[in-house]
Amino acid sequence: MDPENKRELETGLDLGLLNDRIGVEFTYYDARVLNALFLVLRQSPEGSIGRLDNCCEIMNRGVEAVVRAWLIDTPGFRWNSSLTYEWNRNRITDLGDTAADDSLPLYEQRGDGTWEHVGWRRAAQLNGWFVGESLGNVWQNGIAGYDRDTNRHIRTEHYFRHGPIQPVHMGSIFNSFQIGDNLRVAFQLRGEMGAMMANVERAQGVREGAYDEYLVHLASDGSTTYMSDSVADYHRTAYPIDKRDHIRLQEVSVSYTVPEGIAGRIGLKRTTVTLSGYNLHWWDDCNCNDPSQKSHASDFTAMPFMGLPQPRRFLLSVRTRF
Repeated sequence: MDPENKRELETGLDLGLLNDRIGVEFTYYDARVLNALFLVLRQSPEGSIGRLDNCCEIMNRGVEAVVRAWLIDTPGFRWNSSLTYEWNRNRITDLGDTAADDSLPLYEQRGDGTWEHVGWRRAAQLNGWFVGESLGNVWQNGIAGYDRDTNRHIRTEHYFRHGPIQPVHMGSIFNSFQIGDNLRVAFQLRGEMGAMMANVERAQGVREGAYDEYLVHLASDGSTTYMSDSVADYHRTAYPIDKRDHIRLQEVSVSYTVPEGIAGRIGLKRTTVTLSGYNLHWWDDCNCNDPSQKSHASDFTAMPFMGLPQPRRFLLSVRTRF
């Protein structure tokens, strides 16, 4: 087994305009991992076993852009703002000599939301990883159709790619306001777009007779109806695929510098009191507790009962000099 090798190209641009009232930073990177270590299944008398082996080439490409500006700069009021944007794409470009020829099913989504099988795409694969695909994708069945007579949904015959697990587009807006000499207010909004998930918990909840999308169709006496049975059957047939797109109020902070005359009365010099809140609120349509919940400390999971949402935190700090 040989060590992985990484070859990376990075280029960028850094500009200051209008006496540096506006700053622009742009970075493009293209990294290639050669001889990447993959868990490759090997046959042995005891059965299939996994072993790390050199087999692959992986591309990681993206851009990062930042724009900073002093929008207002007066003695009594200063407004500083920044806008960031990130785009990232990884892809397996080569699986090595141990890869096998395979075919990927191609599906197109109809106007009613169901999926139609339209053909195949030839691709090399190794243990479920395909050349040309990213390292993290949602591979699941979909709904191919619906039979009104039996009130049953029809599942696609094959698993196919619904989208990436990790976000493709990320961005943030940060604003800081200095009011007079003593008060500073700042906030940051952050957004992530492009990530998908197979919402296992949503499906399980409906199967157990919960979630509003099922309960709303029950009769007034709580008995099932044609529509509630249809919703339950949909979630028994295939996991719903939801977007993890969201915008998050990442941080809000208020800082106050105590006037020296007041601080000096109690034996202090420059003193600043700051109240900060983190991860305060988010807007999403993922039908889940938190579109960025984590499991096992690092990996995203579509089953919130196996992970924890990101904590909402508040911090009060006092910085002073004696």
